[in-house]
Amino acid sequence: LALPLLLLGLLISVVSGIGAETLVPKANRARLDIYRYEIRNQPRQPLGTQRQISVQDRGNRQMSIEFYNGRKKRANKVNLVWRKGNDITARWDIRYMVWNPDSSGWLMRDIIQRTFDGGEEHIRRVDSLWYTDTQVFPEDLLDLEVKPEEMTYLELKRFVEKMDALGAEARKWKVDLNMKISYPFANFIIVLFGIPLASRKRRSGPALGFALALLISFIYFVFVRTGQVLGHGGTLDPWLSAWIGNLIFGAGGILLMWRVRK
Repeated sequence: LALPLLLLGLLISVVSGIGAETLVPKANRARLDIYRYEIRNQPRQPLGTQRQISVQDRGNRQMSIEFYNGRKKRANKVNLVWRKGNDITARWDIRYMVWNPDSSGWLMRDIIQRTFDGGEEHIRRVDSLWYTDTQVFPEDLLDLEVKPEEMTYLELKRFVEKMDALGAEARKWKVDLNMKISYPFANFIIVLFGIPLASRKRRSGPALGFALALLISFIYFVFVRTGQVLGHGGTLDPWLSAWIGNLIFGAGGILLMWRVRK
């Protein structure tokens, strides 16, 4: 009796997963476009531009960019920071830098170099300087602010790999990447958990059963979202944070199915 319902729940999960890879990203792009530019009246950025970028460069260097123009491959108001543990050992403030493909590096202009040694600060001004010892390239600076819900699984996977290559913190996106697989299974998990509860006879009638189903669904989604938040914060491993709700309620559903009276 339960098998057709379980197969239906699994089918709905599969269809939900396919929809999440095809229709949902496009719908989310349209939704966010309306929210950003029609409701909040945010100015539309020119194609190929980005603001407020922060990435990890080689070793202990961190790069922050106020504004990046992808068409001109030019970054304005750039800060380079060298760290040793929790201490900042050097900082460069660059007015702008432009990518040169022939030299495979950035040509920096109007640089203020600050070094910190024993509580003393040393300042030096440089008109121009080549910056070639870097793993930050122009194509890496345009997609850093894309929201996960606007990308498919493969797009988000490539984005996470790019963030890892840059040395940037990608924990949040790794959690959301795993969520793209785990979340569609919510349909199957709720059916698995609900069948043994629905099979029990109650004198109170179907109203209580319906209310109980709603309560279980609510608790389940609280588990899912709590795991996601804990993953974003680094408390749980990205894989575990995305699957913890499914694992707990899946195990509970199997246990109830095993104990239910035939």
